[in-house]
This record gives sequence, C-alpha cells and structure tokens, in this order.
Amino acid sequence: MAKKIPPIKELRKQLQSIKRRENLTWVGRICNFLSIYVTRVLILTPITANQVTFLMFLSGLLSGIFFATGKYVYVLVGLLFFHLYGILDWSDGEVARYRGIFSPKGGYADYMIHIIVNPLIIMGMALGGFFNNPLPIPNYVFLIAGFSGAFFYMINHFDRLKKYEMYIDKGQIKVLLKLQKRYKNLKDNSLKKKLSTFFRLQEFGAVLFFGIFNLLPYLSLLYGMILPVMALSRLYLEYQKTETEVKPGDLDNKY
Repeated sequence: MAKKIPPIKELRKQLQSIKRRENLTWVGRICNFLSIYVTRVLILTPITANQVTFLMFLSGLLSGIFFATGKYVYVLVGLLFFHLYGILDWSDGEVARYRGIFSPKGGYADYMIHIIVNPLIIMGMALGGFFNNPLPIPNYVFLIAGFSGAFFYMINHFDRLKKYEMYIDKGQIKVLLKLQKRYKNLKDNSLKKKLSTFFRLQEFGAVLFFGIFNLLPYLSLLYGMILPVMALSRLYLEYQKTETEVKPGDLDNKY
C-alpha cells in the first residue's frame, strides 16, 4: 500500500522551520512558500535529496544556456529554469528532512553548485548581449563584462572562505565558533541590504525584472561593474577585520 503523503499545511509544519522563516528575506519567503509544493511532488517519487540537488544544478546550467541565445522567447524559458534552480535549492533540504536522510556530500554539492553555476549564468547573460547587442557599443564589451562579473562573483565568495580555511589550517577553531555565532545573530534591514538582496544572483530579483523586460544584457554590464567593486571592498574589509577577530585567548597555535 502506497504511503499517504501529508497535505501541504502538514508538510510545511514538518519540513520548514518557523524560526528560520521569520528571519528570511522577502525573496526567501517567496521561495519558502513555493518550494513545499515542488517538494510534495518530488516525495511522490523515489528521488533522493542528492538527486534533487543534481536537478538543481541542471536547471541552473540550462538557464545560462537559454540566456546565452539572447532571443527573448528563450530568455523566458531560461527564467523558468533559473527560478526552478532557486526553488530546488530549498526543496532538496525538505526532501532530505522528509526521508530522514542527511548527506554531508549533498550539503557540499549544494554550496559548490552555486559557485560553479552562478558565474556561468552571468556569462550566459553576457553572451546574450554579444549575440544580440542592444547598444551602440562593440560586442566584445559584453564578453569583458561577463568575464569580469563571473570572475569577481567567485572572488566575492572566496574572500571569506579562504580566511576560514586559514583559521582551520592554523587550528583557530575558537575563532571560527565565535564568527559563526556573530554571523548567525547578524540582522540588517537597511535599504542598502534590501538593494543588495535585489541585485544578488537569485530568484525573484533583478534577473526576473530585467529578464521579463528583455534587458538581461544590461544586467550583465551592471554585474561586470558592480561585482568587482563588491569583491574588492569585501576583500579589504575581511583583511582588516582579521586582526580584530583573533584575541590572545583564542590562539590554539602560534601563527
């Protein structure tokens, strides 16, 4: 006899944390609302959470490919895959909680997929501008913007990750625990944060807005200018904060 799947309301209580929902951005709230419907379909199948993560990767990759054509009809298809990519990012965890199977491999793959796929999506938008240039500028400008945006997107993520790696290599576990607590309790509802959320490479934000109005090449130019500034600013701030994060009592090993 087939196992009866609980209704959406019950699944939401079972699989989604109320405490986490309260701290979500408006984008997170939308995804949190939609993902449970996708999850309910997925748990009717034998698919595993790790396989959902692979589908997420495939959806993100396809969105970049469709964006790269530069043709409006395909851009709209790309938007569907892009948002499916974002929603599956929530559903894989929900499927894991429903099946009661948690995999560190899946968690690692989830983190790495964003760092791999998001730069490809930026390049896809830039290629769309290269093939269908809407501006009186050389086509190669879009390629430069795409490379710049993709490269500095990765740098923006590695700025902090490499510092964590350094603390691990030096045995500064106490410092990492302090940083984890600090970032968990960090809340920012400023206009700057809201604008940053809108322009992040995520669903229901700038990609949707620019895509619907067939303006993704313009967004690739913006990313090509904004992301280098963000990455270098963050690199400088992380470098400056490193000294203040480590107190004498935190030192497990000498530098």
